[in-house]
This record gives sequence, structure tokens and C-alpha cells, in this order.
Amino acid sequence: MYAAALKSAPPSHAQVTVSPPRLTLVRDQPAVAAPPPPGGRHLAHVATLLRVLAQHREQGAAAQPGSPSLFLVREEEDAFWELVGLRVRGLPHLLVSAVRFARQAAAGQPHARRSLCHYLCAPPKDLGLSRIARPSHLVELLMPSADETIPEFQARMRAGETPRSMFLDVDSVDYAFDFRTANPSVDRGRLPGNHAPESHLFRTSEGHVLSGMSHGLHAKLHGDQSFVVLRDAVQHGPGGDRVLPTLVLHRRLVSADARLDAEGPAPWLQSVPPFVRSMAHPRFLLAPDARP
Repeated sequence: MYAAALKSAPPSHAQVTVSPPRLTLVRDQPAVAAPPPPGGRHLAHVATLLRVLAQHREQGAAAQPGSPSLFLVREEEDAFWELVGLRVRGLPHLLVSAVRFARQAAAGQPHARRSLCHYLCAPPKDLGLSRIARPSHLVELLMPSADETIPEFQARMRAGETPRSMFLDVDSVDYAFDFRTANPSVDRGRLPGNHAPESHLFRTSEGHVLSGMSHGLHAKLHGDQSFVVLRDAVQHGPGGDRVLPTLVLHRRLVSADARLDAEGPAPWLQSVPPFVRSMAHPRFLLAPDARP
């Protein structure tokens, strides 16, 4: 091939001119940032919640629901709309929406209600904008626009605007959380016999390792319960620990459950599969595309 190329080359006395490619320079053009994913602006409010939670736990503050500006959307006489974060099957990022809760009477708690776990296990049929009959497994959500922040959404709702609403099958929810720093439930989620939550360690079917206070997979708080609660949650990953809000996890997501003793999760994270820290999913649970 090399010899053939030499034979086809022009004679040495021939002059061959090769023109360089013409370049067009564009100067002083500002960099264009990639647009956020649909709903990506809502995650800033989740980041605010995580900062408040971290400060709350570091300072050992008394259990308070937190500032209403963080969770409250709109007030009504016998109910209120509150922000809830949901990981829904088929979506690559968190869904932040507003859910209507019936108001409960409790001294010193103007926004007391039943727990989020109770709401998802037994969705009320009479709460929401739509009074149409619907199956018991559907919940109604008020949806912010993809291009607005959550504070902008809250301002619109408090101004009386009618938002877009949709229905969601609770069985499609992998996990959910509210935007409070303490449980607002009057009953505190206790089992019959005054059985309080204990320290547990979970591994999810996606590989996340989580610890917190829970009744675990053995107990059911609300009859035929599809969800389990993990309070004061912490994610343990190869890079360290991350604070999480109280999580309401669908039972299908929890593949392993260990009850912890006074030593806490440390021995399990060091030497007990499948909870060994190096085997845990490295991505933060609340991050976009956190699934394997």
C-alpha cells in the first residue's frame, strides 16, 4: 500500500498547495447553561429542608414541626394543604406536590394531622379539590409548574389561584416524606400496647443502606399497611453519612431489616452483608436518577 501511494504521488517538481480549513471565530458569546430538568427547580426546596434538618439534629433542638413557610401551602377552616415529596416509579426525579390533610385538634400544634404513613395506607376519599368518587388507592395532588420554584408555587396557592391537580396511585410510590422537622401526628404512630419505634437498619432493593427509628417490617401500624416509617433517617454510603427526612417507604422497597442494639449501625456497616458500607449504593437517595 505504501509503494502504491509513492507511485501515485505527484512529481517532485509539481507544486501542491493545501489550503487550511477556514475557521469562524465567535467572540464574546455568553455561556448558555443547560436548562434544568422538568421539576428540577423544585429540588432546591428539598435542599433547604435537608439543611434545616441537619442543623436541627446537630443542635439537638426540641421536636418542633419547623417553620410553616417550609411545609405549608394553603390554609382552610378544617384542613390545610402541605408539601410532600414522593419518589414515584417511572420518574427519574422527586415529585414535589401539595396534599390536603384534615386538621386535628392538638394543644400548641396549629397544623396537627394524622401521619403521612396513615394517609398513604388509607387515603381519604373526601379530601381534595375533586369531589368525584374514586378508588381508595388514589390520592389527589396539587402540582407546581415545572418552571417555578416551590416558594412561588406557595405564593400562588395562598393568593387563591386554582392549581393543576392530578390523581396518583399510592402503590406507585416508592417512598414519601413531608417538609417538617418533627412528626406532626397526634397519635405519634404508636402500636397497640404503647410499643414505641426502635432503632433499625434497612437495605433497599436499590442498594441504599438506611438507619433510623422504626417499627420495622414485622409490625403494621394501620391494618393492611403497605408502607413502613423510618424516622430520623440517615443514609450510609461509601462516602459517608447523609441526613434524610422521616421516610415513608413502600414495603417492596425494603429488602432487608435488622434491629439494632446500643452499638448502633457501626458493627453492621463494617462486617455484616448486605449492610457493609462499601456495598451500599453510592448515590444520595433524594438525588435525581439515584436508582442503580
